[in-house]
Amino acid sequence: MLPVIQRRAACLLGLAPLAVLAFHAGWPRHLQDVSSQTGASTRQQTLPPPRDLYEEEKISFSAPPPSVIEGGMKCDQRGNLYLAYTDAPLQAVARERFPVQKLSPASKTITQFSIQYAPDYESLRRVDFDVDSRGRVYALVRAQHHLPTPERKEFPDFLIAKFSDDGTVDSIEKLQDPPDGRLDPYRFAAFLDTGFLVTGVIRSDLGRLLRPFTRLYDRNGKLVREVELLHDVGAAPSSDAGGSRAPAQDGGANAVAPQAQKAEDPAGAKPISWSFRVSQGRMVGAPDGSIYLARATSPPRLYAISPGGEVLREIEVKLPAEPALQAFEMSPVGPNSMFILFTPLATGRPGEGSEYNDVRGLVDLESGKVIATYRPPAGSGDLVAACATPSGEFLFVGASNEGKLEVVKFASR
Repeated sequence: MLPVIQRRAACLLGLAPLAVLAFHAGWPRHLQDVSSQTGASTRQQTLPPPRDLYEEEKISFSAPPPSVIEGGMKCDQRGNLYLAYTDAPLQAVARERFPVQKLSPASKTITQFSIQYAPDYESLRRVDFDVDSRGRVYALVRAQHHLPTPERKEFPDFLIAKFSDDGTVDSIEKLQDPPDGRLDPYRFAAFLDTGFLVTGVIRSDLGRLLRPFTRLYDRNGKLVREVELLHDVGAAPSSDAGGSRAPAQDGGANAVAPQAQKAEDPAGAKPISWSFRVSQGRMVGAPDGSIYLARATSPPRLYAISPGGEVLREIEVKLPAEPALQAFEMSPVGPNSMFILFTPLATGRPGEGSEYNDVRGLVDLESGKVIATYRPPAGSGDLVAACATPSGEFLFVGASNEGKLEVVKFASR
């Protein structure tokens, strides 16, 4: 079974047969199953019975299989998979970001995307990556002018690297810091033809957590505008948000955020810091050019944001009250529905880490209702679900009997 990183709070997991499911537009109507019944606004929704998946095809590559996969796999509309992984032995795996690799089932080829050099920087560390619907790959990079040491601490810069189709770096742009603090971005996504949507936290010059931010940047890394999210998480006005007083040495979306102003989870008893809710959120681009952002809240709340930075809609997903679930991975399916892998919110409750509590659901973006759910195939425990093709085939990643990397296609009954 493939261990998966960053399932919840950046831990190493070996019990996640369906770590990530990502779907894209163009599915057949019977798979979209969009309902016109909106129903009442309640969290006590009864989920529809799951649909079974069955195996269609196996595609073997000549490369070794992954030993560890970092969560956050993505796909383009041509059915190519993008994931960060390593095939190094588990005992040799360092706590570093793995290279992003594109798996092309049609040609059985693999392309690697990794930034190894940027002028004036000695330390580069990928925080997040994104793939737009056209297959263009981007990376959010934490960059420092000097290698960090206990005696020398400095605030990092944050860069966005754009890659060419062959995996080489095409361009690098530095994100502009705000006038009231320091950027510490966790997630980003690229608009098709304009700029980037970036979210994270603002720190003071002493390293204190001040507030969450969601900002629109142009292609040159210049700030265009702040995006105001109603009902967003955040520190109380009277709180200085605590947190580290020194520059963070390993910030980013895959790390557990420092403790800050806390809020009670609606369905749990353990307070959760607002910075954790921001760091564990997700963003994904939609075929219509907008970007959907989700915080790690229960019930999940989605924001659709236009290329101009306007919030087009706010959707609260209707789920059963127990267990408390957050949106872990999500992908649009047509203009008015979104596939979301829901996982238990990290409240510390017994049993919350079990994959058996996960829900893989199709959400009507008009009503917020879960209108379809899916069940992994029997015997798929050694596979990691990655995405689906425009024709509605589900793609899983694993190892063949010959010890090679393998992509397995499944379909829905």
